[in-house]
Amino acid sequence: VFFEVRKGFAILLGAIVLTACTVLPKPFEHTNQKERNSLAELIDGGAIRVEVDQNLPEFISKPLSLEAVKALVGANIPASADPNFYGKYVLKGFVIVERPNDFDPEKATFVWNLMFKGGSEIVLFKQTIQGDENGWLKSDPELFAIIAKDAAHQIAKHIQNSRSLTKLTMDSVEISGQRDNIRGLSPTFYLSDISGTPGDGNRAILSSLKFLLNRELGSTVSNKAEATYLVRGTANVSPPLKGRSDVAITWLVFSATGKELGKVTQNNNVAAGSLDARWGLVAFAVAKGALQGIRKIVSRNNDTQN
Repeated sequence: VFFEVRKGFAILLGAIVLTACTVLPKPFEHTNQKERNSLAELIDGGAIRVEVDQNLPEFISKPLSLEAVKALVGANIPASADPNFYGKYVLKGFVIVERPNDFDPEKATFVWNLMFKGGSEIVLFKQTIQGDENGWLKSDPELFAIIAKDAAHQIAKHIQNSRSLTKLTMDSVEISGQRDNIRGLSPTFYLSDISGTPGDGNRAILSSLKFLLNRELGSTVSNKAEATYLVRGTANVSPPLKGRSDVAITWLVFSATGKELGKVTQNNNVAAGSLDARWGLVAFAVAKGALQGIRKIVSRNNDTQN
């Protein structure tokens, strides 16, 4: 069964500090990207009209359109799905949903086409996502928000010059001296709540991290006894000073037997109160940084067992 759709997103992230540096992983597989016009000379903030294929089932088209607009606005890019909205750009997209049979999970390919209002194409890219259960597009609408944020990141790189976005860089990954023998197992992760996060930080970060771990590294479980790794996060937001607050998040990774295998730290300075309600794109940035650090810790632990 095939469907079709369209959309957008934005975000940024820092570097890994470790013994060696590698290419950073991406939350989705981006393929067939082609660029026809450089936008380096454009000023920041061209508005975008989002057009989602209305031939899609409503349970896909409505949340997809809504989350695309929210993700772009969250990236400081004016956007609307109103057909009467005037924007310098139009973001169109379609999604091909492949269903092998009535029981196996669907595979979705999101295709995005950013163009000038007059129709000249700027960039086209794809996101390919293999679901983990049948009916995932309908049963987990929160995934559309994560997909939208990733797409907005791709869009922002083409229409923003020197945007200063709130971010949380990953400052370091520390590998402990302890190791545990988990060779031959596909990693499974149990995520504890993040203590100390204001607003919707706990839910937003864990939702994004769960999705990225399932896509990039292994799978998450709801029963601690089934996990090969336990992940616990702690956040600290300092009292405001001159309108700014320091934010620090520390992630500890343990083996199933309770050995501490490593630690990931993330820090930044943000506008005071900016995270008191909705974390939005910052939550996705935090999750991406955490994923990169967790990957390093898991990889190092496995290497010592080979």
